[in-house]
Formats: sequence, structure tokens, C-alpha cells
Amino acid sequence: ADSTSRELPPDEILKVADAAVDGVLMSCFDSTNRRHLGRSGIDWANMGSLGGSVGRMQFIGQLADAYHVVRDERYAEAARDYMADWMTFWTTDQNKGKLEADGSLSLCCRNAVWASSLHLLLDSASFEDAFVARVVAFVDEQFEWLRRNLSTSINWRIFEANALLQGSLYLDCLDKAADWRRFAVGVLNDG
Repeated sequence: ADSTSRELPPDEILKVADAAVDGVLMSCFDSTNRRHLGRSGIDWANMGSLGGSVGRMQFIGQLADAYHVVRDERYAEAARDYMADWMTFWTTDQNKGKLEADGSLSLCCRNAVWASSLHLLLDSASFEDAFVARVVAFVDEQFEWLRRNLSTSINWRIFEANALLQGSLYLDCLDKAADWRRFAVGVLNDG
């Protein structure tokens, strides 16, 4: 099927997306571990049994996929609600891998999901230009922090460099993207 087809996403994607529309989030490691959090006013630092995996926001990708294929605004509205709530809860100054509840691996996962999902949501009324610009600026600042504070060893360094490379490809419109790409490729080539 080509990219314009309207085949339904796999059941698992719709299951996660429908739950997120209803304010129910689940651990990205265990889909049976669910919790109703609502779509705003979430205490992102205290996820309890869901742990920090919810902060990786994999569900944004499922919401974007579901919206892109089904064209149901509820999915785009939910994605916007969660992203706006996250950006309100964690200002960019706080959201730089400093807190145990949001380490650099979660930052990488979330930024990759947000950056790779934006193009699927752009034609939604929920993603007007001002909001998209806010999301891009938020992700940009986090990637800039990551670029300056990349782990010095272990597999985290490779994971972080890969996320930076992925972000540079999805956000190629940013002036910094070429620098992120050069830096990340250098790290990945050197190991």
C-alpha cells in the first residue's frame, strides 16, 4: 500500500491510541500496566507503577499514526493535549536529563517520537503553526542540551547520538540540524 492508502493501523496501535484519547496511559514495557491520568494536569514526575517509561511518550507515535490513517481529530487533539501538558509541566530549563524522573534516555525517546510524529499531525487543526513552532523550539532546546552533554561512555552514548541523528533528519529545517548530524555521525563512526 502506498502512503496515501487508508488501511487501518494494527490493532495494537489503535488500542494504545484509543486508551490515550480516554486519558489512560500504559507502560511502554507492559501494556497491561495502565493508569488513568487524564490528558492535562498530569504529575509527570510521579508515575508510580508506570515508572519513567510513560515520559518517553511512545503513545504520541500511536496517536499520530492513528490520526494519519483514520483522520479522526480525537487522536490529534489527544496528542496535542499531552504534548502541551508536558511542555507546561517541564519547562525546558528543567527538562534536560537532570531529574531522575526524566533521564537522557527518556529525553531521547520522547524527542525522537515527537520529531518523527509531527509531519503526521500537521494537517490537523490541533497543530496550528504557533503550536508546532512551540513543539519544535522545545525539542530543539532539548537536542541542543543533548549535543552539549552527550554521555561519555557506555551504550547510552550510542543511543543518544542515534537520537540526535534521527532528530537532525526529522527537523532538517533547523539551522542546527546539520551540526547535530555531523556530530552524531562522528560519534557513531568513532564508537
